[in-house]
Amino acid sequence: MKSDGLMGWLSRLIFAVCVLAAPGMAVAQAAEYFAPASGKGPAVVLVSGATGTSLYQDYGRAIASLGYVAVLVNGADIYKQPGDGPEKFLALLASVRTDPRVLAGKVGVVGFSLGGSAVLVNAIDRPDDIAAVVAYYPGASRLPSISAAARRVAVPTLLIAGEMDRFNDCCLIGSIREYEAVARANGAAITLVSYKDANHGFNLRGPTFRADDAADAWAKTRDFLSAHLPLR
Repeated sequence: MKSDGLMGWLSRLIFAVCVLAAPGMAVAQAAEYFAPASGKGPAVVLVSGATGTSLYQDYGRAIASLGYVAVLVNGADIYKQPGDGPEKFLALLASVRTDPRVLAGKVGVVGFSLGGSAVLVNAIDRPDDIAAVVAYYPGASRLPSISAAARRVAVPTLLIAGEMDRFNDCCLIGSIREYEAVARANGAAITLVSYKDANHGFNLRGPTFRADDAADAWAKTRDFLSAHLPLR
């Protein structure tokens, strides 16, 4: 398989369903909504990395093709430093629930890089609101206390990381493994999937893109959401 960018890969291999995208209601941040062909579904919130939402719009479309309403937000709008963003995240959840396309009930959350950090800080201890958390190469290395953060995990969580990730030393595999180990020892339902030769952003179109690892990570994300946030 050629590494021809996530857009082409997802378009050809993951879905062939047309989706409707519309601007979301602005609260703490703007959101992009991607609705499924049926028009309605449970919500999955996608929190981008620091560079903004453009690299993650294909994930919005792919999530929508499964039958969810995907809500894409800029991670930099809700999280800048450890401890920042709870009120913005709660405002986002409240806004998502008001959209007529979103079915009542819990939501799923998927974060990437900075957005992965945001969900580890703001989403993993809200089991009444959130059914599942997926964090791609989150910045665990920069948490004030990895063990304290990991002990808060109360939502089924999937961590996805590249073992060669050295990007700004934010998302080192050792820190992510420590986070998983502490959370698991505390009884959390948490799984880490790592890719031996993958770097930061291995699932995004760009110089570190790895098609096979990206495809496998997507399949695991899809199956995890299906298991914990089933479609009705």
